Amino acid sequence: MKNLFLHACCAPCSIYPLKTLKTKDPSLSVLLWYYNPNIHPSSEHGRRRDALSYLVHSQGKFLPREGTPVEVDFGAPYDAKLFLERAAKAESREERCRACYDLRLKATAGEAKKRGYERFSSTLLFSVKQSHEDIVSLAREAAELNDVEFYYEDFRVGHKEGRALSFALDIYRQRHCGCVYGEAGL
Repeated sequence: MKNLFLHACCAPCSIYPLKTLKTKDPSLSVLLWYYNPNIHPSSEHGRRRDALSYLVHSQGKFLPREGTPVEVDFGAPYDAKLFLERAAKAESREERCRACYDLRLKATAGEAKKRGYERFSSTLLFSVKQSHEDIVSLAREAAELNDVEFYYEDFRVGHKEGRALSFALDIYRQRHCGCVYGEAGL
């Protein structure tokens, strides 16, 4: 694997996947893509963006020193209306989450293809609170739809380590997934 287009949901969920990937192959080129139209309000979206920026600038504190540095792209649109339109059609929490994963994973696979990447993945695979099975299934669908490879790794195994690293690096940690429904406990 030479390069990876990696959807980043937030900084705390990015630490362990990045550390794992770069420890396995320091020469791996990783581009983090911050695409999260689900996050509400826009100020929270900004806080998470800033935390991810801080993480990328701190990568020397948790990644191998040799190899290529991780880069980040914050150029994706923040289209909360698109997320809300899709989420409003869902009849249950599970359906809303699936719609959210689907939106972000299809966009990630499409963007990876557009930029010439052969494979993509997501830091959503780190979360112990999200539906891992739905994320994997929808990522595979997005990969097939866009003719790119979905790189799968179960990053949940490093949840404790990633959490500890986020505290050690003093990274902003949110209390919910980011959407207005999650914030309200719905």
